[in-house]
Amino acid sequence: METNATSFASPLASVWDSNLPIPSQIEYVVDAISNASLWTIASTILVVLVAYDQSMSIVLGKHDN
Repeated sequence: METNATSFASPLASVWDSNLPIPSQIEYVVDAISNASLWTIASTILVVLVAYDQSMSIVLGKHDN
């Protein structure tokens, strides 16, 4: 029995072999995202959100004394 299997390559996984015009300045970013684990991405997002929340509370003057 023959199966009709299709393959899908992620744009990040195949960025080096594709014809996408990627500037050389962000190649390291694409490489870092491709090799990052789910926990690394989740913890980075959490840290960015906490830093944003803290900075906005200082800017808006809503900090506790």
